[in-house]
Amino acid sequence: MKDVKKKCGMDEEWYVDPVGRSGGMALWWKKEVVINAWHSSRNIIHTSMNSTVLDVPDFVTYVYGAPRDEDKEKVWEDLRRIAGGVTGSWLCVGDFNDMVSCFEKFGSRPIDLRRTLNFQRMLSDCGLIDLNFNGAPYTWNNKRLGEAHVKERIDRATANVEFREKFQNALVIHIEPVGSDHHMLSVECEYKHSRVPKAFRFEAFWIEHEDFLKVVREGW
Repeated sequence: MKDVKKKCGMDEEWYVDPVGRSGGMALWWKKEVVINAWHSSRNIIHTSMNSTVLDVPDFVTYVYGAPRDEDKEKVWEDLRRIAGGVTGSWLCVGDFNDMVSCFEKFGSRPIDLRRTLNFQRMLSDCGLIDLNFNGAPYTWNNKRLGEAHVKERIDRATANVEFREKFQNALVIHIEPVGSDHHMLSVECEYKHSRVPKAFRFEAFWIEHEDFLKVVREGW
């Protein structure tokens, strides 16, 4: 992981070690940002953030949702406790391993409504709402074909009202996966729409207009 961090050009680091071959989290950042980790566990890294050169959220929480039902509620309770101590703009992002509606799953069995309601309740209790996104509607797939193919939106970026007020143009971009079954999320706090100028196209029939030469002389 340290070699990957170096190739990405990052300066600072924070790690949560895996248990055997499962789990583990890595957080890297550049020196232009000061990050303090206030809570670190197998599923959550909660940080405060500030910078003198960039406009950043006050708090960012990185989540790896528990895949097993018996562990999920503990993660949700941890997020509720974290929410109680947040004062300012808060971004909460990661692989939550859960969905908020039946429209976030394609294939296989229907979603577990009990799990979905518990997830919705946690987000509501924490005052977190989904950020707008561009890209594929699903962020994970099981890489199987035919009737066995399953796609889900289990990775997302959420934020509180203070964040939405501070970063009104925030946008999440779902980047196509490379060597992974998950899309990568890029959170653009100050997203700027770029407009490509239209190419000039000359129409041959313009020559036949009586003012053609006059317009060309005045334009050039």
